[in-house]
Amino acid sequence: MPDILHGLSAIGNALGLSEDKKKLASGKALIRYFCVPCKPTKTNGGRVRNLPKHDMDKWNLFKEYNTQDVVTEKEIKKILDKVKFSEQEQKLWQLDVLMNAYGVKIDKELVEGALKIGAKRTEDLMVEAQKISGLENPNSIAQLKEWLEGEIGNEVTSLNKKDVPELIENTNSEKVKRMLEIRQELSKTSTKKYDAMQAAMRRGQ
Repeated sequence: MPDILHGLSAIGNALGLSEDKKKLASGKALIRYFCVPCKPTKTNGGRVRNLPKHDMDKWNLFKEYNTQDVVTEKEIKKILDKVKFSEQEQKLWQLDVLMNAYGVKIDKELVEGALKIGAKRTEDLMVEAQKISGLENPNSIAQLKEWLEGEIGNEVTSLNKKDVPELIENTNSEKVKRMLEIRQELSKTSTKKYDAMQAAMRRGQ
């Protein structure tokens, strides 16, 4: 089944469905209202969940929205039923479904090792940057900008990834150059993917 929140509308547009067969655009707010806990307030009587009785007009719209989803899905199925997929493509789809259902094996030692290396490298770079600049947090854009402006005597408008190489090329100061290089290296030591893998392993334990 297509992803209801993010894909059904796009699929309908891609297949050129008529307006009466397309997904309704009013659904997201209704989903939040009826399917997500709400904050208790004096106005809503301290409730944490919106029920149909709390707004029958919205509830009727919500039913219409869900009914239209089924209409859209059926129409998409009619079109896709006419498409003949190759055996290889079918196997790839099945593999994708199984991977999403069961996940994939993760090398625990590799993940933990990568995180340790990343943390050590970040620590070393931060210590070096602190020695060069005297800044408490050299990874702070505001602190680093202020320090750089004091060193080069010009305003530094951006420390974005695309702007740093130009700043390095245009400076004669070895201190400034090294600080900017460290800035570049710190941006390359992201371990977000490994953090996510480790979190997934912990949830599976």
